[in-house]
Amino acid sequence: MLSKFNHKENSTVKVLQHIYNMINEGKLKPGSKLPAERKLAQELVVGRTHVRNAFAELEFYGIVKTYPQSGSVVAAIHHNALQGLISDIMSIENYDFFSLVETRLILEMEAVRLACERADDKDIESLKLAHKEYIDNFHTPRRVEKDMIFHRVIAQASRNDVIKSMLLIITPDILSHYVTKDFCSTPLPTDKHEHQIIIDAIESRSSSKAVSAMRLHLDRLYSFAKTKNSK
Repeated sequence: MLSKFNHKENSTVKVLQHIYNMINEGKLKPGSKLPAERKLAQELVVGRTHVRNAFAELEFYGIVKTYPQSGSVVAAIHHNALQGLISDIMSIENYDFFSLVETRLILEMEAVRLACERADDKDIESLKLAHKEYIDNFHTPRRVEKDMIFHRVIAQASRNDVIKSMLLIITPDILSHYVTKDFCSTPLPTDKHEHQIIIDAIESRSSSKAVSAMRLHLDRLYSFAKTKNSK
């Protein structure tokens, strides 16, 4: 079978392709436990970090769920939908970093504006919890992942599934660029407070403040991507 992801051959994609094939062949079904990290790394001749990255992407999309006692299991999603979701992870081919970041900025500002109008109490609580987890992981390798989860909650609160889906599609590509372009390896102290400003603006239904806060929050990434794009 030809890989759907040949345009982006790397070790993480190799793991994703393998899991896709296992689902396609019926070896993995909703409720099935994912192979152990070590075993999969040995089988595919990749580092365990790449296996963890692939699992993290699948969890970010909601394709797998991780439980303390059971490990990572495939979510209760229809077989065809599982295949489609994994394919979508790599559906963007060779878009440049700046275009991805610029698109994310546009989507994020609209998402937060809509969240000011549509978020309910449950959304606000979810945002606060996501922010707490971000703070708890601020000095760990999971900080970037927790930041993205916070933004996903905002997208959910926008009640616009198209915006949410588009952000989900482009986010993994942006994350991969973080590593290759060495962005965000060292967090700024102000990063801790920017999420809270966004939460306060959404909770007070101040769309102008929320949009401004989101623009400021993503400004460093935008400027960084623009600089890289000009080289």
